Amino acid sequence: MPPKKKSPATTPEMENKRRSRQRRARRKAVLRGVVLVGLCALLFVLWQNWDTLAPDRLMDNLQDALGSGTGSFPVDVSGSGVQQLARSQNYLVVLSDSYLTYLNSSGAEINRYTCTYPSALLRTAGRYVLLAEQGGTRLQLNTRTATLTEITAEQEILSVAVNEKGQIAVLTQGARNYAVCVYVYDRQGKQIYYRGHTQLATEVALSADGKQVALLSLQTENGNLNTVVNVFSTETTQTAALCNYTATDTLLYRLEYLSGGWLAAIGETGAVMLDTADGLSTVFAPKDMRLLGYAASGEDLALVLRPYGSTGDGQVQVVSKSGDLLSTVDYTGEFRHLSTDGRQYLLLTDSYVQKITAVGGGGTAQVPADGQQAVLDGDRAVVLGLNVLQTYPLAQKQ
Repeated sequence: MPPKKKSPATTPEMENKRRSRQRRARRKAVLRGVVLVGLCALLFVLWQNWDTLAPDRLMDNLQDALGSGTGSFPVDVSGSGVQQLARSQNYLVVLSDSYLTYLNSSGAEINRYTCTYPSALLRTAGRYVLLAEQGGTRLQLNTRTATLTEITAEQEILSVAVNEKGQIAVLTQGARNYAVCVYVYDRQGKQIYYRGHTQLATEVALSADGKQVALLSLQTENGNLNTVVNVFSTETTQTAALCNYTATDTLLYRLEYLSGGWLAAIGETGAVMLDTADGLSTVFAPKDMRLLGYAASGEDLALVLRPYGSTGDGQVQVVSKSGDLLSTVDYTGEFRHLSTDGRQYLLLTDSYVQKITAVGGGGTAQVPADGQQAVLDGDRAVVLGLNVLQTYPLAQKQ
């Protein structure tokens, strides 16, 4: 057997080259790791902030940066009849029988969309404005820079809802063996949820994260008319509700999601606050008072109440999402409208407007008797009269 060859002796020069190769390999591995971590972080940021970075949102931000023009109040509103006034972030939204119009705080027209729905439903959430044809089949989702999607429902539309992610819930007449059907779409109009419902539902609500949809249904039992609230998960196909609530001999007619998974069901005499996480509920119904109107912010709910038998004057009571009374503000005259902007509310009567918060009443202003609706714009009120918008500074109460 021939003798084994001996490995050549390692010279200092060879050892230096080997160490240099090892250092380069380590640097490349570290660099690849840093790039991979950075790419993952970038993808996570994009995923978390896609609603802000999406092309339609960038157009909104660009328009804000460049300015949107100047105008002045009063503003004549296009169309032969004004139906609704609302806010969409820093803009006023006016719906007439012909157009949906965006105005900035100076009264300049920013954009206008044709809307000829005979009976239009308007819902706003953040920068999104949803228009739906009640009793028809058409709906559209807008921002101030674009119409994001237009959808034609299979059956007549009964109720709609939109959240700040631009997701849409649509309640329609039923098909096949269902009394009603509910659909949830993303802001591009892609259907992401569907369920048929055997009870006759009249109202739908959609949670801020889109993970829940709530229905308000009518039910007869032993000759009594009950109202049933059912909350379903949009992330599962299970038929069972997450939680339920039944109001006996009381008519509930609207649903509003508040923060933290709380749901408010508003009715003839007050509201029911439902914690959808555990199904616990609190009824807020002031004795001998009738509900005239309401507005919901993220944290609380304001109710306009009037004593039975009274033909004028009443109270606005602000209620926490857990059902606690936060403040009571008396008003005089004929109630016209109540709106919200964040955690502030604006009351409109036949003679004045007043700001209201969870701690009580705020600034007021005298307004003409033809005021129909009003919204807050900082420290002033924007009031819709007969096809005219006018602003009124809110003076603090002395």
